[in-house]
Amino acid sequence: MGLFEDLYAPNNLINQTAREGADMEKGSRLDSLNAVIDAWIARGLPDRVQLIWATGKGHFEKHAARESERVRVRPYLAPIADAYAASDLAKAWNKDLLQQTAATR
Repeated sequence: MGLFEDLYAPNNLINQTAREGADMEKGSRLDSLNAVIDAWIARGLPDRVQLIWATGKGHFEKHAARESERVRVRPYLAPIADAYAASDLAKAWNKDLLQQTAATR
């Protein structure tokens, strides 16, 4: 399954967790979100996906072992501007790649 199917399929882990966690307290929702991300990494990230994962201070130790060449696990992101910059760069690169692919069809 591709990245978009992983994220948006009606019965995927993220949507299932969102439905089940709608009434949870904030800490429980963070537990659920971290569990989904952990399971996604365990299943195998789609090709060319790299992840910066901020678990929250209280959850870092549980998920730190998921650190790899393609996954960076941090208790929090500071300065957050650096994470936003990395995300903007990745989005720009991906947009260019999609445009190049569309132009060749």
